[in-house]
Amino acid sequence: MGGLGKTTIAQLAYNEERVKRYFNLRMWVRVSNDFEVRRLIGFIIESATSGSKCDTSNMDVLQQRLQEVLRGKLFLLVLDDVME
Repeated sequence: MGGLGKTTIAQLAYNEERVKRYFNLRMWVRVSNDFEVRRLIGFIIESATSGSKCDTSNMDVLQQRLQEVLRGKLFLLVLDDVME
């Protein structure tokens, strides 16, 4: 349901100084209604690595890369929906 302010609330929490200090890694990924899991994982990796492109569509490689990026980190991941 759009227009209720969910993204605004999430942005306020995401940008809160205590949240920034608490989490080693914060990621914000926009997800469309017709998402593909492989692309979504790639976007998460890109967000976690400051935009470093993930050039594979192999699910095993993507999962391994995601584990490497997140291992040992306390992270916040916001999956924000995009209405189309």
